[in-house]
Amino acid sequence: MTSPSFMGADSFYVRVNLDLDASVRSGPHTRCDDILLVTDTWYEGRYQWRCRRVDRETGEPQQEASLPNYNRAQQQLLVRFRTLGLKLRDCKMKLCKKDSERMRLVKVTGRCSHDRSVGPQLVYTLNQRQEENLIPYSLVQLEHVSSRRPVIFSPSILSHRLIERLLQPAESGLDFNTCPPEPIGPAERRDKNVFLLDVPNDQSQGIRLESIQDVIHQDKHCLLELGVGSVEALLRQGIYPIVIHIKPKDKKGRRFKKFLSGQSEEKLMEEVCQKEEFQLESLPMLHYTLQPRTWNCTEDLLVAIRNAIYSQQRAVVWVEQSRL
Repeated sequence: MTSPSFMGADSFYVRVNLDLDASVRSGPHTRCDDILLVTDTWYEGRYQWRCRRVDRETGEPQQEASLPNYNRAQQQLLVRFRTLGLKLRDCKMKLCKKDSERMRLVKVTGRCSHDRSVGPQLVYTLNQRQEENLIPYSLVQLEHVSSRRPVIFSPSILSHRLIERLLQPAESGLDFNTCPPEPIGPAERRDKNVFLLDVPNDQSQGIRLESIQDVIHQDKHCLLELGVGSVEALLRQGIYPIVIHIKPKDKKGRRFKKFLSGQSEEKLMEEVCQKEEFQLESLPMLHYTLQPRTWNCTEDLLVAIRNAIYSQQRAVVWVEQSRL
């Protein structure tokens, strides 16, 4: 797409990796994580693309819009990235959460390389050549998944207790099941069919692919204790998990106390939340965020989670296949 000889192509889907400036677009707002169907890469010359926004859940094209072509959007991304670096210095190395604009810092490093997320800890180590590999749009493919999709929760530290509560009503057994973690020997820990739990300094527990497939064949959602870091490995095995991020009501996640086992996990909560928020941004598929305003008590939260699982099961899946 960046080559001078590129003369356009048939329609293709992209995931937008930044909020686009109003001064260089027309039509509806274009935000980070929007899915667009690009229909004309030479719209009114060579600096704009003609697109249609796509409903992320149904895959149906909606409003038409024009937006900056790849090179111009990349220039915007680089300007904002460098501005972010200055703000980080001004904030004494802490992210300025009050900024309303969003960016996904996704990098491609060569013709055959995989995209990789660039976390904020790397802001000061990227050289100019690496900065130019940050991409404004990611190519995505639409996938229709008819089988019941497994579920991964974030923060993952809540998974065990959440799964216990979600399985408690007798009728839950009609829709949900789980794969309890099992011991994984040293020889199996690099097996692509084994997914290890994200536990610091402990790789002795994991879940096998065949166990997940067994639950899928039962026509049930498999509620997993795996962390967000397992999503790419699952996708490579043809498993399309539903990823539900439960946004904390406060920075320390105090409202999650009922789902934690002891003070050690309470101390880890803030660290886990921050780590997984950055992991979520790098995922090669969209995740679902459960906003704090949608629940007030434990029962509200469980109902909201069930509703999210059902709605995401009906939705199409958007995957950045080049990442896999």
